[in-house]
Amino acid sequence: MDDDLKFILDRFSSHRARILAFYQENEEFKGLCQDFYTSAQQLDTLKKKIFKERASELEYRKLFLELESDLLKLLDAPPPNGIDP
Repeated sequence: MDDDLKFILDRFSSHRARILAFYQENEEFKGLCQDFYTSAQQLDTLKKKIFKERASELEYRKLFLELESDLLKLLDAPPPNGIDP
């Protein structure tokens, strides 16, 4: 299992079935997961370096929250064509 998928499943555990289905069938969703995971990794790296520039932290937090919002919109939306995993 890919690291990004593990991260998303841990973060949104109540949506496990939909995540697995979307991840396999929807390239846009898979890309969002990869971007979300990468942004989380980047945030962690920046924190460990004690944020030399506060602006960088805020920028990545904003991106992280935007990606999280995008993921939740997809996960909470009614399934297309009445199909739900």
